[in-house]
Amino acid sequence: GGARASYEKALPIYRQIEDRLGEANVLTGMGKLALAEDNQIEADRLLEQAIAIYQTFEDRYSIAAQTGNYGWTLRLLGQPEKARPYFLRAAELFTEMGWEDYAERHRKAAEDD
Repeated sequence: GGARASYEKALPIYRQIEDRLGEANVLTGMGKLALAEDNQIEADRLLEQAIAIYQTFEDRYSIAAQTGNYGWTLRLLGQPEKARPYFLRAAELFTEMGWEDYAERHRKAAEDD
């Protein structure tokens, strides 16, 4: 598909110019595509790679937000049961940061089927 081809072109460019945040954002985008293709193992692998990059920047917001975004993606795909752990993890991370409104939104999403 078009999105995958775009990500596959962008990834080496971000790596070449050493734009680590750009690379992490591409990895999470590719992960959301993998979720849409029902390949959760690949999606989780890509999310873990992105999180490792965000951690080098101490970018706690992106870790929480992208984890939550996997939940929103799965919910849009009609898989709320698969979304739940991502929502709960994001809620936990937002709580640790003191972003209680974001945490509550993700906790509520975890309870909705």
